[in-house]
Amino acid sequence: MKLTKFQKHVLQVMHAIGPTNYQSIQAHCRQPRKAIKKAVYRLRLAGLASRVQDEIFDVSENGKIKTIENSSINN
Repeated sequence: MKLTKFQKHVLQVMHAIGPTNYQSIQAHCRQPRKAIKKAVYRLRLAGLASRVQDEIFDVSENGKIKTIENSSINN
């Protein structure tokens, strides 16, 4: 399975937050939007959301999440 640039980015974020196994990586590749939401949630729990969010994510008021470098999320 070839990963898109966005999916690789998601996996890098998830790897930086905590350990992942093969099944979770597969799930993240199939559902990148869900993976980003989970990543942001974990970052908030860790108290790192403000720093990382400014660098990587643009979270709108209604809760929809998009990356700054690629504003359209393709599932």
